Formats: sequence, structure tokens, C-alpha cells
Amino acid sequence: MGGASPGVLSMIATKRIRRSVCVSFLVCLVAGCSAEVAGPNRAPVAIGGPDLSANEGDTVRLDASASFDPDGDDLHFDWRVPVAPVGAVTTVREVGHGLADLEVDRPGVWLVRLVVDDGRSRSVPDVVQVRVAAAAACSSDDDCPHDEVCATARCEAGRWLPGGRGRYPV
Repeated sequence: MGGASPGVLSMIATKRIRRSVCVSFLVCLVAGCSAEVAGPNRAPVAIGGPDLSANEGDTVRLDASASFDPDGDDLHFDWRVPVAPVGAVTTVREVGHGLADLEVDRPGVWLVRLVVDDGRSRSVPDVVQVRVAAAAACSSDDDCPHDEVCATARCEAGRWLPGGRGRYPV
């Protein structure tokens, strides 16, 4: 072997192996691969669910549980409301497992954007349209459906007072 001693050959072989491992590790860092999945990371897919209809004052359940990551990575959900009726207060509350609640306080069209993230890349946004009808006008509780009360000239969700003495808004 050209006069090299066995210890020198062992050291050269070890350096080559270490260099190979380091190069493989750097390629994995750049390409986004993991020990469990061969190849580059693939972007997750956001599925925000169907378009919805609701009434003013409702809480709408948004369901992105069909969203997925082709690599099997855990997902994080980012719900935003880029379009809402003038004067609306946008409140989206994550419930967990891809579910979120949207409180719709104004009639009109609401657009809710969902992006999912697997920690290495983000999905293309999916948009859910929520059409919100105006609450019914009323002058007394008798003008409202059974489970609603007349509050500030509009029907709202309500509950019976103890002893059946009337209802109050929730």
C-alpha cells in the first residue's frame, strides 16, 4: 500500500468517513430531509372545509381536519380573516385538531384564510367563504324563535330565567 503504515491508513479512512457523514448531514439540512423520510420536504396541504352560511351573532365552527402533510409531519393551523363586513370584530379562536370558532357579529360575506405549516414549509392558502344573514328584527320575545330573545330590536340567543319568568340574552 505504497509504504503507508496501518495506523495512517486507518486515520485517512476515518477522515473520509467523517467527511462523508458531514457532507450527508449538510445536504440533509439544506434539502430538508429527516431521518424518517428520504428526499426533500413536501409542502403540507390546507383544506379549510366547505363554504358556510350563518346568522348574525352565531359562532361558526371551521374544520380543517382534512388538511394533511404528505410527509406525515405535525401541522400547525393559522386562521386569518382578511375580509369581513365594515365594523365587524373578527374573533377566531382555535379549538384544536384543526378546528376553530369564528364569531360573526355583522351580516355580509366573510373570507377566512387557512395556512398550515409543518415546521419546515407552509401550504398554499385555502379560503372559506362565510355568508352571514342579518338577525331578525323584533319588538318582543314573541317575534323571535323559541330559543332566542328580543335584545336591542334584534333576535339573539337566549335562556329562560329560573322559574320560567322570561328569557335573557346569552
